[in-house]
Amino acid sequence: FDLIDELDYDVNNAHIDSIEAIPKQNSIIITLSEVSDDGELLITLKNVITRFSDETFYVLINDEETDYIFEDDVMAIQFHSQTEIIEIVGTHVVPEFAEIAPIMLATSLIGIIAMQRYKKLHFNSSSTF
Repeated sequence: FDLIDELDYDVNNAHIDSIEAIPKQNSIIITLSEVSDDGELLITLKNVITRFSDETFYVLINDEETDYIFEDDVMAIQFHSQTEIIEIVGTHVVPEFAEIAPIMLATSLIGIIAMQRYKKLHFNSSSTF
């Protein structure tokens, strides 16, 4: 799912086309275009992706590992003029609520129906005396 409108970010010398969360890969993929020169991406990752047990992430630029700075939930990544893809890998990507809302709604509905039937059976059986 696309997070471009959900996350706070700032980039110089490039344009961000998409920021996509891939829960099955525990990663966030950032696609860049119009990269005119070396630049920097600042992105706030609070409540989006969790770090590894050693408090780090794995960051790739065009499939090559790179360094980054992470402070106060903001990641700073330096990139070069040939950058197309930046990938941030952690232990868990928090799913977007919109994707799980139908599942939660269905589960709640099933629970309500089950409770109504239970109450109806219990009320009918206790009133036969």
